[in-house]
Amino acid sequence: MIVDSNIANAIDRYLKDNNKTAKELCKMVGISEPAMIKWRRPGKGILQRHWLVLYPYIKKYLPRERIFRDENGDEQYSSTLEGTSGTRPYFKPKYVPQMVPEFTQEQFENFNYVVDSVEQYAAHIQAPFVEYSPKTPSGSGVFCIKAVGLGIIPDEATVFASSQLRPKNNSIVFFSEVGSSEIKIGQYKIIADKFSLVFGDEKIGGSINKIREKISFMFPVLYYEVVTF
Repeated sequence: MIVDSNIANAIDRYLKDNNKTAKELCKMVGISEPAMIKWRRPGKGILQRHWLVLYPYIKKYLPRERIFRDENGDEQYSSTLEGTSGTRPYFKPKYVPQMVPEFTQEQFENFNYVVDSVEQYAAHIQAPFVEYSPKTPSGSGVFCIKAVGLGIIPDEATVFASSQLRPKNNSIVFFSEVGSSEIKIGQYKIIADKFSLVFGDEKIGGSINKIREKISFMFPVLYYEVVTF
């Protein structure tokens, strides 16, 4: 990791806010005091094993837009100096965090994807936006809702889904049956030319070619987040 001004400032702020000395932080991270002096100077390097120990202490002081998840789903920080002056980038963001609208379940039930895009509907109802960290290429049409009574997903979980992507076999999806506005969530499966949607103790199925006769829409769930204490 190449130290940039953000890292140097984050170290200073951590020491000040926690009434720590540089010597104490050195012991916590397992380095010498001369090494710590270098870490507080932009342009110097930090070995990966030391960075992994230091990062949790200073994370809250680093700019959120520089933090991302790599292809393995691990959280990383992208230094502003990585890849400059001929150096090879240490971390390369694969998917950049973005802001997506958050709907209540009632607002979601009133969403007509044929008439409006997710972005248009969000603007119309003035929905709040939350940060979304993509784990796969997802493009536009991403939104989230707070789960309440959805069965297979814990209550109060933040569920991210896409109105643009096609659901994959064995994926979790939001769906609504033809003639109903009720939003349900279930597991979508395909076997040969047959499909099934399993939700709780119920199941819908039939020919994949006639799915539109039973299901009005189906949005794949990308992932969900649960806050624990």
